[in-house]
Amino acid sequence: MSSKLYPEGSGGVHSVYESGVLKFKNHAGVVIFSVDPAAQSVGGMGVQGTKEVSLSVSTATNTASSSADPTLVGGRILGWRPNSGGNSIYQIRSLVLNANGSVTVLMNANPTVASAVVVAVVALP
Repeated sequence: MSSKLYPEGSGGVHSVYESGVLKFKNHAGVVIFSVDPAAQSVGGMGVQGTKEVSLSVSTATNTASSSADPTLVGGRILGWRPNSGGNSIYQIRSLVLNANGSVTVLMNANPTVASAVVVAVVALP
């Protein structure tokens, strides 16, 4: 199984929710990634829990990073959402979970107003 959610040449990926498990399948219907809350498993690996990391991007730059967090080392980013207390970020170029457990967001350009994003990270044992 590829570690990429959208492996090259996949021909399209679709998701289904079956018996409480979110499954991502390739064009042939083969499960390539799954999220199973009951088994505390993401991609077939056990999880210790999820954590939300808040990031703020100022108008002076197009990137922001959180502090190092050893509990997130080796984890996976599940997704992101705009922070309800800030402006929405719609042009995210990348989200990275760094080797030290910090999270970095990179936007396509400097925002015209300060923007905030919350990134959901799952911690793996």
